[in-house]
Amino acid sequence: MNLRAIARRVVLRLAPVGSPQRLAVGRTRGWLWRRVSPPALTDPFDPAALAEFLRRARVSLPLDSNDPVTADTATRRLLALLVTRPDLRERFPDALRGCPKFADWLRAESGFTTDERAHLLAALERRPGSRLMHWYDHKPGLGVGFPLALTPTGASEFVAWALRRRAGARFGVNTDDALGFLFERATDPACGLAATYRRNPDWQERVPDGLSPTGWPVLREWVRRTYRVRGDWLDRAARPDGDAPRSPGVNVLGHFRYPSGLQVAASNLVASLERVGRHVSVRDVPTNVATDLVGRDGFLGTHPYPVTISQLPPEPFAADSYPRAGLHMHPDRYRIGYWYWEAEQVPGHWRKHARWLHELWAPTRFIGTVLRGAMPMPVVDMLAGMRMPPVVHLPRAHFGLPDNRFLFLFVFDMCSSAQRKNPFAVVEAFRRAFRPDEPVALAIKVSRGGHNPPALERLRAQCAAAGAHLIDATLAHDEVFGLMNCCDAYVSLHRSEGYGLTMAEAMALGKPVIATGYSGNLDFMTEENSLLVSHARTRVVESDAVYQRGWTWAEPSVEHAAALMRRLVESPALAHALGERGRADVHRTLSLEAAGRRMAARLDEIQAMLARANRAA
Repeated sequence: MNLRAIARRVVLRLAPVGSPQRLAVGRTRGWLWRRVSPPALTDPFDPAALAEFLRRARVSLPLDSNDPVTADTATRRLLALLVTRPDLRERFPDALRGCPKFADWLRAESGFTTDERAHLLAALERRPGSRLMHWYDHKPGLGVGFPLALTPTGASEFVAWALRRRAGARFGVNTDDALGFLFERATDPACGLAATYRRNPDWQERVPDGLSPTGWPVLREWVRRTYRVRGDWLDRAARPDGDAPRSPGVNVLGHFRYPSGLQVAASNLVASLERVGRHVSVRDVPTNVATDLVGRDGFLGTHPYPVTISQLPPEPFAADSYPRAGLHMHPDRYRIGYWYWEAEQVPGHWRKHARWLHELWAPTRFIGTVLRGAMPMPVVDMLAGMRMPPVVHLPRAHFGLPDNRFLFLFVFDMCSSAQRKNPFAVVEAFRRAFRPDEPVALAIKVSRGGHNPPALERLRAQCAAAGAHLIDATLAHDEVFGLMNCCDAYVSLHRSEGYGLTMAEAMALGKPVIATGYSGNLDFMTEENSLLVSHARTRVVESDAVYQRGWTWAEPSVEHAAALMRRLVESPALAHALGERGRADVHRTLSLEAAGRRMAARLDEIQAMLARANRAA
């Protein structure tokens, strides 16, 4: 190792994060990069400065092109249009940040052909630059090396680095993404100051009220001194509106941009709180750049309230949720973990979460019983609510399913463990219950089947042998509810459920449900509103990524399930009565309003407890 490399390591180890010394070393890998890097570009709408920047970055932007606009050139033509038309920039200063009036101008006044307008509008809807911002949010090292990447001081250097360091290959972004990022940052009235503050825990700690009217000038001056900022952009940076906390309020951490049951749970939690008048500061915790949805701007609350609810699973991202989210962990917040779980045992190392959580909420009594026996903090039963599914009418032919048959349905996600969801038992119960010539059908809908190819192939073969229909596809929410609505009954022979969302949704649609009489679903399923399958408590046979061999859950009786399936087919009046009773019970017990009232009652208790502690202090 040469002396230069040793010096670089020493600086990275000793220099404080954000210091000029660390930034100078962290951003560069060799003097060659400094010599070839393009000059700082504080105003990308200056044609001469932009041309020099693009020349040094070896990128072209067709400022005077008359070629037809295509899908491949639409983003650059949008950017070129704004560079060459100052009148448009003045008329639409937020053109690249979702301005509907600029989109209307493109449709009606721009003079482009119909096809060209379609390409330009599609590029505008994708938000030029959002992909590079997505990577910036998911790669903490980028925020360390380029802490001013969202501001006029650092945006051009970050973009030049992305262009010359082959960001397309490394980060999945292309030249258009990088240029779009540069131009969008240049049109931010806050000059990237607020966006950086929301993503930088160090800034939030150093200037706790940085987005408030009194804290904004303090933040600007702190940034000026810390980073030795030159230029007048800090003086021009306008404080964003809408950051003042309102009472009563609560903070929520969750995977708001990860399409999954976790996202649904977090969204339902926020909606439940809002239905009972609680203001919510929402904070997204990123999972993976490849799976999260692009765009976190609406999910970057700074958590100003004294109580935080963490709607995250204990693993894998709960313990490091704050740095991953780019949020300072205020030491005086009261933090609640709202955990879903499906087995009667939990990993012993979960006890470490007592270091940062003060209490746990259990979405069902089953989970509460399990957690109380394992965790060294208070556990409160807090039955979760859900959005009532819309009634979507789709013909069975839309899913390739037959008409004029009594149709059973089961829906599951392969990522939720085929061993636990147990679709094989549903198919076997159907095979035992009915002859092939009877007017009865079964559909098994699986999403992300490729997560477990052996299980998918086994299920495919079993469905083929039983004459059942396997739908292996990821459907839009409305399509899933349309599928549920066109079935006659829902069946779940799970080995365990923390909650049992699909069962609750089917009941909300008025469908009779047959399900294992075990675990979380018993909070809304009873002998009066559903058909519960007998079971034996058994051990997990095979360890997987979540559940360990030897843990306890249920083995439903396939014979009993088959008998109940036949009973429903032969008793239309029973099926109708169960469906109506289940619909009424679920709407009353699991509505967002009902859940919000339960949460508000506990939050009021916590607020009173904190007030007493403050008075005593």
